[in-house]
Amino acid sequence: DSDAFLGGSDQDADCDGSLAADDCDDGDPLRSPLLDEVCEDGMDNDCDGLDNSCWEGPAYFTTCGMTGNTGPDQSLCDSAYTGTVLSGSVTVSGGIQEWTVPTTGTYTIDVQGAEGGIHNSNPGGRGARVIGDFALEEGQVLRLLVGQEGKDGGSYDHGGGGGSFVALSDGTPLIVAGG
Repeated sequence: DSDAFLGGSDQDADCDGSLAADDCDDGDPLRSPLLDEVCEDGMDNDCDGLDNSCWEGPAYFTTCGMTGNTGPDQSLCDSAYTGTVLSGSVTVSGGIQEWTVPTTGTYTIDVQGAEGGIHNSNPGGRGARVIGDFALEEGQVLRLLVGQEGKDGGSYDHGGGGGSFVALSDGTPLIVAGG
């Protein structure tokens, strides 16, 4: 008998090696749970529900060259991040930098508070350093305040370094390091 079963989950209509029951689009050979994701192609290649971005971290956030007790503005950060993975992806409002998570995953965030100012030729104390791993989702907005070095001075006119903070867009803190 030469009968064959051609229905249900035993069929692979697009010949991508994944049966219809497991394949997110059995009519398209470029979409299969057996494939690797092609970043930013507008398609969910590996059937995980996401079109991953082409993230090439790590990213290093800075004071954007700003000193003193006010944070940077947009033009300073645009200049500071030119040629880096942060180029064009950071917005600044009121000295606070905002960045949108490009792809879902676990991110290691390493923050350091700023060093205090020099006092009568003596260096200021170093800021604290805190490191943590965070599960972040594509599209989440992080708010970052990068601590700036304290003011140099003599007897009573020097300053402590600023703390560094990373928070969610609603203000929920993720990680903080004192200056």
